[in-house]
Parts: sequence; structure tokens; C-alpha cells
Amino acid sequence: MAQSTLASPLASRARWTLNPRRRRTLTAYLLISPWLLGFVVLTLGPMLFSLYASFTRYDIVNAPRWTGLTNYKFSSSTILVFGQHSATPCGMSW
Repeated sequence: MAQSTLASPLASRARWTLNPRRRRTLTAYLLISPWLLGFVVLTLGPMLFSLYASFTRYDIVNAPRWTGLTNYKFSSSTILVFGQHSATPCGMSW
């Protein structure tokens, strides 16, 4: 006769119990997960998208076109003049 390979219910239950250290770790991850999800969705996601968009020519209607560093070259070489004050990419110069 073939022997049964099923483990007893007690052995199966013992395998799934958590020791106190793992339980604390799992609890900590569960408690911090809403903050991490909010950080990724509300902060990190827009930051990464704005970095990507800064290297493209992007408007809402058309697909983004990759421009590379052209946007940065343009912004560093352009000085906008407002009256007697000039605005530079690094701030206002009086």
C-alpha cells in the first residue's frame, strides 16, 4: 500500500504560525503601506513624470516627442526681460 503524503493538521498549522519578530515586522509593513502607497502615487509618480516630460516636447493633444537636452539648453540661454528687471532660470536678478 502507498503511504499518505499528507501532513497532519497540526504540522500544517505550525508551519503557518509567525514568531513574534516576524509578526512585528509584518505589522510594521502593513501599517506603513498606506503611507508608501500615497508617497509613490502622489509624490514620486508626478516627480518622475515631470522629469520625463522635461526631456520631451509635450502637449496634451499630441504624443510626446523626445527632445533630449534641448529644453534645458533653451532655458539656460534665454533671458526674459520684464521692464527693467530680468528674470533668469536661477531666479530674479535685480
